[in-house]
Amino acid sequence: GTTTDVCMIRDGHPVLSDEGCRIGQWKTHVEAIDMYTAAGGGDSHVICSSDHDCSLDQGGGCKQRPKIRLEATRVQPLCMTEDVPDPEQWLGCGLRNAVVLPVEGLSDEVVSEDEILFCLREHGPANLETLTQQTGLSGILLEKRLERLAYLQQIRMAGFTPTDALHVLGKLDIGSKEQAEHGARALAASLDMSIESLCLQVVAEAEKTIEGIILDYIGRKVWHDIEAAPFLSSMDNELFSLRVAVKVPIIGIGAAARCFLPAVAERLHTTVRFPEHYEVGNAVGAALISRENDGARLF
Repeated sequence: GTTTDVCMIRDGHPVLSDEGCRIGQWKTHVEAIDMYTAAGGGDSHVICSSDHDCSLDQGGGCKQRPKIRLEATRVQPLCMTEDVPDPEQWLGCGLRNAVVLPVEGLSDEVVSEDEILFCLREHGPANLETLTQQTGLSGILLEKRLERLAYLQQIRMAGFTPTDALHVLGKLDIGSKEQAEHGARALAASLDMSIESLCLQVVAEAEKTIEGIILDYIGRKVWHDIEAAPFLSSMDNELFSLRVAVKVPIIGIGAAARCFLPAVAERLHTTVRFPEHYEVGNAVGAALISRENDGARLF
């Protein structure tokens, strides 16, 4: 998915909090598992820019590399989207970072009332650049309209994700490696870099994001929010960087956990464990909750 969810396990049980869980900057204020949910996961949208970041190399010089970041929004990974057009036709930087796909079965009335749906039916899948030209919508207005249509399940959006990068690198095999490679090739060409370098940088960005989420959670366990924020936001700056040694092991759950968490654990100077059936742990948890709520039998 698009999030990393962190909680503390003590004596075999998750720790509870009277203030509830925290989703981004928001607290639920209802007793629940003391969990922190933040954007950053295998299906997070990879956004690139032709501008370059400057990172210091071992000799103190400036090493230029394309800007790549993970967006909080979820898109379907290319490796999991069967009907995605050839990425070379639409994938790149800026407004070419995702393709909007029509959903079958919408009534003529629904389609005729929305210019985006109408254009998708008339012309087929399109990226944001093409939709801007076809509809006249742009910027935040187009983004909000697409968010609304996605919420109503009237469109789908696909783009390059860390899950795709893992497929290209041969670290994950749950979808189409060929489709992921097509996307990586198109994106790498737009950034003038190799496919391998692109995918390694995407995975590294995902690992860095997950590391930050874990540090955010445990930092706020030690200090109050107001005290923790300045420290957590200043750990890596232009003058110095701080490294933390976490004193408890990480337990990984989720299909891509084994792909990301070993490197994260190494950076945090701790260990990582993967329980039996960790790949489907989230699905099992959801099914058990459903059974408790509905009294349904699982087969």
